[in-house]
Amino acid sequence: MSKSITWERLALRGFGRYGQGVEVTFNDGLNHIVAANEQGKSSLIAGLVATLFGLPGSSDAAKFGKARYRNWHATDRF
Repeated sequence: MSKSITWERLALRGFGRYGQGVEVTFNDGLNHIVAANEQGKSSLIAGLVATLFGLPGSSDAAKFGKARYRNWHATDRF
């Protein structure tokens, strides 16, 4: 028996460029994101990965971790 996960939405706040937050609603099937450069597409994917597997507490901003994805502005949540 095969089980699957269906994502309905992803909400991020204080993550990457999304200091004030963003919420993405997914449709059934394949979804795609189209936006100009530096608009947060990779941050959305990283946020989804962090939701699934956690986010290491790395202080090295070059590595996948909190130092890289914590919003640079003072946000109330991360």
